[in-house]
Amino acid sequence: MRDETKQQTETLTSGSVKDFFRYLGINRTLLMCYMFWIFSAAEGNVISKVAGKKVEVPCNVSVSNLTQLEWKRNGINLLSYKPPGNLHINNKEHDNLNTDISTSKGNLYALIIKRAETSHTGNYTCLITTPNGVHEQTWRLIITVPV
Repeated sequence: MRDETKQQTETLTSGSVKDFFRYLGINRTLLMCYMFWIFSAAEGNVISKVAGKKVEVPCNVSVSNLTQLEWKRNGINLLSYKPPGNLHINNKEHDNLNTDISTSKGNLYALIIKRAETSHTGNYTCLITTPNGVHEQTWRLIITVPV
């Protein structure tokens, strides 16, 4: 009877260890995939700059028939632009940020913050309206203190 109990314990232990390692292998793989998915999506949409520097937040939406462009910070409208040149600025937010919009072909419609401060950290959204709909891109801007 004693040998039989010992054999059952060894079988349970070796089976349990195998199951445990199989469980860890699957969960580790899933965890790694999940972490990669989370951080790869955010990685391209985060801009980190040092306070006191000029910041350009790109609007990476290529359109040929733009009817309106809007920039928002944390959901609050900063400025809107309607071609061929009607620019509307939210004075309060604009004064806090000292912003401009790029018209250069290499960085068309980028939001320019002339001198970034730590208080400028936030989510910046570019909304482009075309006859086909609204396209948007959001960036997380992080302004750090110089070392």
